[in-house]
Amino acid sequence: MNSHVDDMKDPDSESIASLHYKYRWISDDQCYTCHSDYGLYGAVGAKFAGVRHILNYYVVGYPNKLEIRGTYNNERCLFCHAPVESYQEIEEHQEYAAEIKSSKQSCFGADCHVSPHPDDTKEIANNWRTK
Repeated sequence: MNSHVDDMKDPDSESIASLHYKYRWISDDQCYTCHSDYGLYGAVGAKFAGVRHILNYYVVGYPNKLEIRGTYNNERCLFCHAPVESYQEIEEHQEYAAEIKSSKQSCFGADCHVSPHPDDTKEIANNWRTK
């Protein structure tokens, strides 16, 4: 995951992860905050997912674009963003509040926020491997 960490720390990157890191919107554990469900089973599930990622990386190879399995739980975004006035002032957030809260409407996509990570992960990974 070094390529993602490199992007996150890149001051010129405009990915969501990089912006959160650059402006210290998440003070500690930047990756963990967005990538792990909390509670007893979340941590175990995250570990299994990590093993699956490692196997894919070394056996199958990096895909051109990483995609999430299933639906991303928007509660991870809403925990920090929903109480903030600037979030509440955006008309679409109010109009689609139920869909956003239930994760039927993703925070990321064509009509919403940019990808949390760079789109061309294969190129990033290949560049990292050649360093």
